[in-house]
Amino acid sequence: MKKFVQKFLAAILAIALVVTGLYPTQYVHAATTTSTGDGLAFNSEDYGYYVADEVLDAMPQKFEATVRLDNTTVLNAEGNSEYKYWRTGIIFSNTDLETPGTFEFGFHTGNRPYVAFINDAGTRVEKIFATKSSENHNSVFMTGDFLEIAIVNDKAKDQMICYLNGSEWATVDGAYTDTLTPSLPACIGGDYREANTQFFKGSIKDVAIYDGESNLISEYELGLTSDNAEYPEILEDLAGSYDMKRTKYHFMTEAEKEEVSPRPDYDFSMAVIGDLQVVTGHSIPEEQPGEVDKIFQWVADNAAEDKKNIKFAFNMGDTTDSYRGSKTDEEYEALMNKEWAAGASAIKILDNKVPYSIVRGNHDATDKYLENFSWADYSSKVSGSYADNMLNTYQKFEVEGIKYMVVNLDFGISSDAAEAESILEWANDVVAQNPEYKVIVTTHAYMANDGSLMSDGENGDPTTYGMAKSGQDIWDEFVSQHENIVLALCGHMGTGEVMQNEMVGVHGNKVMQLLVNPQEIDARFYDSGYGTMCGMVTMLYFSGGGKTVHAEYYSVLRDKYYSPTSQFSFNIDSGSGLDFWTPEYDYYEGKETFTETPKTFEATVKVTSEDVWIPAYIMGNTDTSSGTALGEGFALGFGKGHVPQLVIVDEGKA
Repeated sequence: MKKFVQKFLAAILAIALVVTGLYPTQYVHAATTTSTGDGLAFNSEDYGYYVADEVLDAMPQKFEATVRLDNTTVLNAEGNSEYKYWRTGIIFSNTDLETPGTFEFGFHTGNRPYVAFINDAGTRVEKIFATKSSENHNSVFMTGDFLEIAIVNDKAKDQMICYLNGSEWATVDGAYTDTLTPSLPACIGGDYREANTQFFKGSIKDVAIYDGESNLISEYELGLTSDNAEYPEILEDLAGSYDMKRTKYHFMTEAEKEEVSPRPDYDFSMAVIGDLQVVTGHSIPEEQPGEVDKIFQWVADNAAEDKKNIKFAFNMGDTTDSYRGSKTDEEYEALMNKEWAAGASAIKILDNKVPYSIVRGNHDATDKYLENFSWADYSSKVSGSYADNMLNTYQKFEVEGIKYMVVNLDFGISSDAAEAESILEWANDVVAQNPEYKVIVTTHAYMANDGSLMSDGENGDPTTYGMAKSGQDIWDEFVSQHENIVLALCGHMGTGEVMQNEMVGVHGNKVMQLLVNPQEIDARFYDSGYGTMCGMVTMLYFSGGGKTVHAEYYSVLRDKYYSPTSQFSFNIDSGSGLDFWTPEYDYYEGKETFTETPKTFEATVKVTSEDVWIPAYIMGNTDTSSGTALGEGFALGFGKGHVPQLVIVDEGKA
């Protein structure tokens, strides 16, 4: 009955508007909701947003909402009071910033009301409202009171009109005339951009949207009352069929993470530290000194066997941010020096505690990178390099009898095409000459933020920065070519999640590839006024002789785990393995005797010669010389004609 009355009243209003053909200067909310509570607050770090199940049938032409912007103030670096939020964010949207047929309704920079559309050509059109270019709109909207805000696409007047509390507040010339069909389900309180960076920083009491001048599409009541004291899991569409479900972007405690993705028993671990630029940029003295230090101190503190048993740490580049903007040469130089002092010194906390690798990111000026990670200081930390510098290097280390080699490649390899070819030839030779090593490749830019490999000319690809090699080139010309490359790690493209992409090389081997870059969530939570960034570390826990890996995305600065989908397990190919056919190899002997005979046996092997009639044993603990089984134990291997066999010896009898 309620829905019927609401629709009837809306229809009556629609007829009135059609008859007049114009929107009145004094605007009246057509929405029939009468929320009396405080609305739903979206400015909690553990809160997400609401997402509809279905895509809207029509593109909204009129937006209404009753909202309250957070008017919290903080002291800036100069000691002056200012509003904590510089952009309140999204009220109603379906955008991911790139998909045609998407839109936004909310508050832009300086807390100015706006709408935006992405047309079929992928062009973004923004309509941002202001009364005066010099006016501080924070004082208009951050009153601490609920405000009725409406934006109307008035095609008859060829204007966009913004109404505040029923009165025309500002206009923008040019109505939006493209005919678009929505392509993604709508959201309230956020949208689909990475890490939901523009979630609404305040409270929303009600939302209504319209197709054209008067046709109500959707209407939502979000007010909290005594009868609705908890955040609902479902927002009912009072006007139609676009109900929304609550979606969380949240951190998990250890116990919550264990419910989602329990950590198995493991032998050792390695740490992947994604792009540091946001944390470093805010760690200079004027902001939050020492935040970036805490990331590496945590790794160092957890290196011991009785803690995380961390055997290696990988850095993904963009140690600094160093955004130039309108800075003078002197200002830019001073900023770079401050950021390098913070970032490089933090990494060096690992010296003599945990072996680590480094690569240069596109934000890391080459001269500053080579100055802070000089060949004189770092040549002893690597096993070799393309040149006498730290741009392209490799490192060997061994963990519990497993030989690893890390190949570290510069951002885009090189800006010179001929040199890039030479560097990749060097890298191929290094890997080919070390078949007994499991190889991990690190480079700054390799995968796109959807997990695919970046290609020439793609947004963010090194080739768009004047470098010679794309992510796809690095795969085609290097990573895919070697059976013993088992893992590739990169950063660069900001994502809320750890992205995975398993691909098969030319030898049929699987290569797991991970994109680790927390800059989006670091920026989101810092810029949103939550007091600190995240300081993420992706921990890789190895078991089963290095074959099984359990990944966890952990916030050092918050002591929580981010996103259920970024806690996962995977298997890695064992590479070429050890060749026992060559005379240099004999066998490996265990240090301790099994307490009982194993019941299940597994092995991954390759018989390298058809000339061998009896490949013989893979693993065992018996003496079967001269055809006589002695002692008690077992022997797993191949018999005559390459037939797999298991021999169990009990009381001297096989």
